[in-house]
Amino acid sequence: MRKTFTLLSMLFAFVVLSNAQSTYTFAPATYSSSTTNGTLITYTFSNGCTISNNNTKAYSTGTISSPTAFSGIKFSAGTQYTITFPSSVSISNVTFTGYDNYAGKRSYFSEFNGVANTDTTQNFFTSKNGTAAVMSTVAFNPTDITSATTLTYTPAGNQIVSTFVITYTATTPTAIQPVSIDSNKPTNVYSIDGRRIKTNVIRGQATDNLKNGVYIIDNKKVVVNNNL
Repeated sequence: MRKTFTLLSMLFAFVVLSNAQSTYTFAPATYSSSTTNGTLITYTFSNGCTISNNNTKAYSTGTISSPTAFSGIKFSAGTQYTITFPSSVSISNVTFTGYDNYAGKRSYFSEFNGVANTDTTQNFFTSKNGTAAVMSTVAFNPTDITSATTLTYTPAGNQIVSTFVITYTATTPTAIQPVSIDSNKPTNVYSIDGRRIKTNVIRGQATDNLKNGVYIIDNKKVVVNNNL
């Protein structure tokens, strides 16, 4: 049985793309390791993302037991944190869950994705009281963050303890479909050095009786292998 392969279809096949939404979760459960380079400290997570700061703030966690058990990552006030993604993404939502780590205090975000915020009544975390805290949720809908590879945020007021989830869309290949060929279309067949071998033959029969080798059909390289 003869099998022929269009090199164009093998190398430049049409890639079906998926725009389904996915999530990155940043929490003690997804934390892997940390590295230090001078004042730059980078936390690495199992999802391939990193969080870094240039203020020597080492990775640390905080916990509460009431009203439910919760463990989050400590983020210091006045320190800008930079998330780096493993590939370019389009972010649709970022949701932080946590609390201000000090009793009787309230923290907020003074910057998100490079946009400053001076309104302390927005995007805030309520305070911890001993081993209990009223959990807060702070959500951003950054529809303008497209094709991003990094994202920044800066807590203000006090240290916060938080986990967060980023919802994003990544254009990734999910399937490959070969280039379609009209088998009834007339065509010419050329050798690899440009000599015409067949003239005005039906495309579906263009490789009949050809020896093993590479040919040019419809301006594409085609491999003929009679041994397959």
